[in-house]
Amino acid sequence: MKAGIINIGSELTSGLVCNSNASHIGKILCLFSLDVGFILTLPDRVDTIVKALKQVCDGAQLVVITGGLGPTHDDCTKEALAKFTKRKLSFHKETAELVEKKLLERGVRISNERFLGAYQPEGMEILKNPIGTAPGLRFSHRGTEFFVFPGVPVEMEVMAEQYLIPYLEKVSRERRTIKVIRTFQLPESKINELLEPVIEEFPLLDVAFLPRHISNDIVINAPSEEKISLDRFVEEAKRALGEKIYGYDEDTMESAVGKLLRDKNLTLSVAESCTGGLVSNRITNIPGSSEYFMGGIVSYDNSVKINILKVKAETIEKYGAVSEQTAVEMAEGVRNVLGTDIGVSTTGIAGPSGGTKDKPVGTVWVGYSDREKAFAKKFIVDYNRELNKLIFSQLCLDTLRVELLREKGEGK
Repeated sequence: MKAGIINIGSELTSGLVCNSNASHIGKILCLFSLDVGFILTLPDRVDTIVKALKQVCDGAQLVVITGGLGPTHDDCTKEALAKFTKRKLSFHKETAELVEKKLLERGVRISNERFLGAYQPEGMEILKNPIGTAPGLRFSHRGTEFFVFPGVPVEMEVMAEQYLIPYLEKVSRERRTIKVIRTFQLPESKINELLEPVIEEFPLLDVAFLPRHISNDIVINAPSEEKISLDRFVEEAKRALGEKIYGYDEDTMESAVGKLLRDKNLTLSVAESCTGGLVSNRITNIPGSSEYFMGGIVSYDNSVKINILKVKAETIEKYGAVSEQTAVEMAEGVRNVLGTDIGVSTTGIAGPSGGTKDKPVGTVWVGYSDREKAFAKKFIVDYNRELNKLIFSQLCLDTLRVELLREKGEGK
C-alpha cells in the first residue's frame, strides 16, 4: 500500500520550526508496512498546495496532511482542499459550537464565524479534535484516502492515535515491529564492525544505523513473524555492545540513570559549571525523579565553587577551574553539602572562546564521588556552544550510569 505525507506551513518551509510531524507519521506508516513514496513540506499558499496535490497523489492509496486548519488568514489548507476536490466551503454549525465552547472555557469570546474556523469543505468527514480547537478532516478522492490533522504536534499525535491507527489496523495486512537500541560513545563504524556477524545471522531483519550527537541508535525493522529473531538479535547485540547500550526505544540517558538510582535506592546531587544546570534539568524531566534527586548547584563562578562547594582556592589557583582536581572536589562538595549518596560535577569550556593550547574549547572534566571513591574523567568535543553543553551533560550522565552498572555487576 503506497502512502504519502504532506506537511503544510510557511513556518516549516522557512526553517523557523522543525518538522517533527513528518517523522511521527512516517513511523506510524512504517509500522503498518506502508510504502511511503513522498514527504512534502509546503508553504501556506493555496495554489502551491493544489498543484502539489494534483502532482503527487495519483497512485497513492493514503495521504496524511497536517497543518493550516486554524482560523487565521494564513491557514488555507481547507480552501486548497476544497479547490482540489471541487467542493464548496460552507458553514458547519456543530464545529462552530464546539470551538466556541472550548474558547469560552479558556475565557475567550469570539462571535465572528470566520475566526471560529467553522467553514469546512462540503461532504468531508469532520474529525473532532479532543484537545485543540481546529478539527481534522477525512475524505476520499479518486481512489485516495485522505486524513487531515492540525499542525500542532501534540494535537496531531492524539488525532493520529484516535483516527489514523484504527484505519490502518483495518486495511494493513501486516504490522511490523520496530526496535531501537540506543548506544553512546561508540562510533557508527565500530557498531557496524561489532554487529556485522549478528546482522548476517538474521537476514530477514532490516537493520539501520541512526547516528546522533548524544546517541548512536540501531534501528531494527522486523516483520511480525520474525518476533523471535528480533528478540535473539537484541540479546546478541547486548553481548556484543555491553555497557555501551544505555536503553531501548523511547529510553533516554536520564531515564536510564533514574532507573538505576531508584533500583539501588541511592540519592544524587549535581554540581555544574559549564553545563549551567542542564544536567539537573534533564534529570528532573523524568517523572518521579524526586525519589532520588536531591538538588543541584550551578557553580558558574569560582567564588561559588569555593564558598558553597568548598573547593579549595589553592586547587583552582594551581590547576585551574577546568581540571581533574577541581571536578573531583566539586563532586565531593555537592555530595557533602546536600547529603547524598552520590555527587557528580561538570567543569569545562563550552566556547566559542576561552580555550587554550592545553585546554581547547570543548574540554570538559566530569567528576564523580560516592562514600568509597572519587574520580574525574576528561573528554574533548568540538561543536558549537549549545551542542557542546548538551554533549557535556550526556557525558556526565553516562559516566554516572556506567559507574552504577559496574557497582551492580552489569558492566562490561
